Amino acid sequence: MAGRILPPGHSRIIIIEGIAGSGKDTFQKNLAEHSAKDGLIVYSFSEEELLFSWKHYWINNMESHRIRFLHSLLDYCEELIENPKVVVILNRFHITYAIFSKFEKKAKKLYDRLVWRLSNLPVQIFVGKLSEENIGKRALHPERNDIVWRMHQDKRLQVSGFGTLTELYKEEQKTIFTIAEKQGIPYSIFYL
Repeated sequence: MAGRILPPGHSRIIIIEGIAGSGKDTFQKNLAEHSAKDGLIVYSFSEEELLFSWKHYWINNMESHRIRFLHSLLDYCEELIENPKVVVILNRFHITYAIFSKFEKKAKKLYDRLVWRLSNLPVQIFVGKLSEENIGKRALHPERNDIVWRMHQDKRLQVSGFGTLTELYKEEQKTIFTIAEKQGIPYSIFYL
């Protein structure tokens, strides 16, 4: 575990981050089920619902839409957690945004404001971590065998400057932890 962890029951907005294949979807599903069994009302948002699917990766001018959407979603989360029985689970959110965005001045200010807002809410971040060995096995999502996924991987590799996708994902994982530590929002690590 790393970072600081909120006491049980104090995390009302839970953010799940991590590289591809780190277990985000599985962790989200298990957390939602466990929370519901504890009598909580769970609002659980997938990557796709947060516009962070790999299918959104290459859409031009997406950054400005995402940051405005993230602020609107956070407004909604603040309303939801007025009910003490509600917990909100977000599969990818602000850390992923920081990795995949090319910040223009205005977007950077909006992003910094988003981080400030998160730091003043009952937020807990969970970051999935893969061992170096598992990055090569899991992050490439070998179970996805369609041509569009392979084209996406090839294009990411082409524009990244890395020799292999495993090297790219290792660097992304390291960056996620650097950002989480720097922002100071409570976070902990989970392993697949």
